[in-house]
Amino acid sequence: MIEKKCKGAEGGRINSLEGTKFTVNYYKGYYNASSLPSKPSASCVIKTLKSGNKYTAMLRNENLVSGTL
Repeated sequence: MIEKKCKGAEGGRINSLEGTKFTVNYYKGYYNASSLPSKPSASCVIKTLKSGNKYTAMLRNENLVSGTL
Protein backbone atom coordinates (compact mmCIF):
# COMPACT_ATOMS: atom_id res chain seq x y z
CA MET A 1 0.00 0.00 0.00
CA ILE A 2 1.18 3.51 -0.78
CA GLU A 3 -0.03 6.29 1.48
CA LYS A 4 0.41 9.94 0.48
CA LYS A 5 -0.35 12.76 2.88
CA CYS A 6 -1.24 16.24 1.72
CA LYS A 7 1.32 18.89 2.69
CA GLY A 8 -0.39 21.68 4.61
CA ALA A 9 -3.05 19.42 6.11
CA GLU A 10 -2.02 20.69 9.54
CA GLY A 11 -3.74 24.03 8.79
CA GLY A 12 -7.09 22.34 8.19
CA ARG A 13 -7.12 22.80 4.40
CA ILE A 14 -6.72 19.52 2.57
CA ASN A 15 -6.46 19.34 -1.20
CA SER A 16 -7.92 16.25 -2.80
CA LEU A 17 -5.34 13.63 -3.69
CA GLU A 18 -7.94 11.38 -5.30
CA GLY A 19 -6.78 10.27 -8.74
CA THR A 20 -3.05 10.90 -8.10
CA LYS A 21 -1.19 8.45 -10.33
CA PHE A 22 1.88 6.33 -9.61
CA THR A 23 3.88 4.23 -12.05
CA VAL A 24 4.99 0.90 -10.59
CA ASN A 25 7.77 -0.99 -12.36
CA TYR A 26 8.49 -4.67 -11.72
CA TYR A 27 11.88 -6.23 -12.43
CA LYS A 28 12.02 -10.03 -12.42
CA GLY A 29 15.06 -11.05 -10.42
CA TYR A 30 17.31 -9.39 -7.86
CA TYR A 31 19.20 -6.22 -8.75
CA ASN A 32 20.98 -3.29 -7.18
CA ALA A 33 21.20 0.25 -8.54
CA SER A 34 24.21 -0.55 -10.75
CA SER A 35 22.77 -3.72 -12.30
CA LEU A 36 19.11 -2.73 -12.80
CA PRO A 37 17.96 -3.41 -16.39
CA SER A 38 16.98 -0.39 -18.46
CA LYS A 39 13.50 -1.83 -19.11
CA PRO A 40 11.21 -3.36 -16.44
CA SER A 41 9.69 -6.84 -16.85
CA ALA A 42 6.24 -5.31 -16.30
CA SER A 43 4.80 -1.89 -15.56
CA CYS A 44 1.46 -0.49 -14.45
CA VAL A 45 -0.08 2.82 -13.44
CA ILE A 46 -2.27 2.95 -10.34
CA LYS A 47 -4.30 5.84 -8.92
CA THR A 48 -5.25 6.89 -5.42
CA LEU A 49 -8.76 6.38 -4.15
CA LYS A 50 -10.35 8.09 -1.16
CA SER A 51 -11.10 5.93 1.85
CA GLY A 52 -12.44 7.93 4.79
CA ASN A 53 -9.90 10.70 5.41
CA LYS A 54 -7.08 8.90 3.58
CA TYR A 55 -6.10 8.54 -0.04
CA THR A 56 -4.45 5.22 -0.81
CA ALA A 57 -3.05 3.50 -3.89
CA MET A 58 -2.90 -0.28 -3.79
CA LEU A 59 -1.87 -2.92 -6.28
CA ARG A 60 -5.43 -4.08 -6.94
CA ASN A 61 -7.87 -3.85 -9.85
CA GLU A 62 -9.86 -0.96 -8.33
CA ASN A 63 -6.74 1.26 -8.48
CA LEU A 64 -5.45 0.09 -11.87
CA VAL A 65 -5.30 2.73 -14.63
CA SER A 66 -3.17 0.86 -17.18
CA GLY A 67 -0.86 -2.14 -17.45
CA THR A 68 -1.24 -5.40 -15.60
CA LEU A 69 -0.92 -6.38 -11.96
